[in-house]
Amino acid sequence: MRRNRRWCALIDHTRQAWQLFSERRRRAGTWYAVTDQRILFVLTRRRPESVIGIEFSELSRISLNNAMEVMGPLDGVILKLNDIDPYMAASGVLGYQVSAKMIFLEDLEDPEEFVKQIVASKMAAAARSGTS
Repeated sequence: MRRNRRWCALIDHTRQAWQLFSERRRRAGTWYAVTDQRILFVLTRRRPESVIGIEFSELSRISLNNAMEVMGPLDGVILKLNDIDPYMAASGVLGYQVSAKMIFLEDLEDPEEFVKQIVASKMAAAARSGTS
């Protein structure tokens, strides 16, 4: 009985380590870009490469993880979504982290600049749509 518990614990720890490794690898192979209308996520470690775009109107909040709202680095970026697109939830690009209507980005070179770019682009898009 003890031997079975040890094997189960070993298998569980191995599974958890593999999940952490594979998620880390996926994040390392994901590129982020801010355009004048949306945020793009490009998964480059898979063939064919996958791209998901989130329009600014789909974002309810953009912030840094300064208050440790999410387990992860303090300089991670939190993107809160209004709704979950079924395609995005099933995608290999972001599907692993959109269950709480939130996307958490880490390992960005300059998270504060990334947030500033999103906010500035979102405001410019809102100004354009308000004048047209």
